[in-house]
Amino acid sequence: MVAFAESKTRDLIWRYPEEGRPFVLREGEAELAWLEFHEQPAASVGGFDGTRLVFHYTVNLHPRVTISSAEDPGHVVAQFLPCWTGGGWVSFDNGTRYRWKKPHLWSSTWCFSRQDQSTSVCLSQEAGDRKSTRLNSSHIT
Repeated sequence: MVAFAESKTRDLIWRYPEEGRPFVLREGEAELAWLEFHEQPAASVGGFDGTRLVFHYTVNLHPRVTISSAEDPGHVVAQFLPCWTGGGWVSFDNGTRYRWKKPHLWSSTWCFSRQDQSTSVCLSQEAGDRKSTRLNSSHIT
């Protein structure tokens, strides 16, 4: 039997950038993360919890997004491999793997699930004004 702790829900806002500015993820007034998106072949850069990250992506025969630390670009922190059926797998440098998928075909929610299939984080999206999207994040432990 699988036991879950109470779900902790957070209301997050993904703010679209003004010209020359990055996307910003906020919870209330607090900035949680940011992403400055660039078209391939240029790398995109972002930050979370004081750490700068570099996102390299390829769209050739084997598409993927490789994430490394800006301080040590040779060290791959995580890698996302998309699946043909939607979603994909995220693998971290410590060996942990998560599946990014919808709980069912018509769901508007996407979840990260560990390899053992226990759900960890789910996101659902609401359209906001033209400059933002509201994400409801549920963390299940």
